[in-house]
Amino acid sequence: MQHHVAESDTVLSESSSWNDSGNSVIDDMFDRLAVAVQGLLATMRDEQRPYMGSLCTRRLEDRVQRAFPVEYRAVVDGIYQGSWEQYLKEKVVVFCFTQKRDIKRPNIEWMIGLGAMRCYFPSEDIELVHDNDELLGCLVRDRCRGSLENNCRTILMELFSALIGTEPVEEEDDKISSVAEYELGSLVLWGSVLRKLWLHPIKGRRVPLRDLERPCQQLGFHIRLRCRWAVYIGNNLLLKYIHICVLRVLLNVVGPPLQPSKGNQWEDTEGTLMVGFSELLGNYIVSLEKTDMWGRIPPIPRNSLRRGRVCS
Repeated sequence: MQHHVAESDTVLSESSSWNDSGNSVIDDMFDRLAVAVQGLLATMRDEQRPYMGSLCTRRLEDRVQRAFPVEYRAVVDGIYQGSWEQYLKEKVVVFCFTQKRDIKRPNIEWMIGLGAMRCYFPSEDIELVHDNDELLGCLVRDRCRGSLENNCRTILMELFSALIGTEPVEEEDDKISSVAEYELGSLVLWGSVLRKLWLHPIKGRRVPLRDLERPCQQLGFHIRLRCRWAVYIGNNLLLKYIHICVLRVLLNVVGPPLQPSKGNQWEDTEGTLMVGFSELLGNYIVSLEKTDMWGRIPPIPRNSLRRGRVCS
């Protein structure tokens, strides 16, 4: 009997030691993740100098998930059921807020979409953080009005020039299904759009604005490489600005205004671009149906004419 009792005590002791060991591992992961979150937040905020504004919680989460995958899975996925915001709130590692309309600082909306979750250090003055957010918003506003539109125009003109002299694409082959469509850095989806609107214009041909969504996503990769300031804004907001800038390139005479975001959702994607012929200009034009917006088709660069026959 004493032998069985001794064995039972041994098992309980080992079980208790195992539980203590497991709890110790989890505690260590909690501590490591908390330190990592604070360190990465400090690093990413430092990248925003001299304007130490708030930071998108999703950007912070992505960085933490890549740098500390084991700790993230154990703590955020395992204990908090994948709720990153809940983890941040309960651990009080950082302070979070949801961006609302700020009449005193309207330029914030150029950088932060309404309803976005942002974070900052508990030791900071929230009013100062908001002031710096507006300064960053002014930077994004100025770059959107200049470098973003210019880069979109440059990339589209480079693609247009490369298409000149190529064979026209048959309508039944218009939907691309090759793996090239999903390759990092691919701009293959723009070939179909530019052939329809610029290279082989036919009066009455239409391109719905919603068909520009995925090509604009492809363009976003190149914009982030060319525009360092784009690191300050999230993917949804950047795509919204790219979409408007692309329309300003296509509708280059009367185009849509470039305005700050009203949220993270795409706006004005229900319209349709249409190819028409202007008797006054004697050339094809691209217009946005049911509006007065329109643009000229750019002339074919002379150096492209030597590369091959232009198909009509």
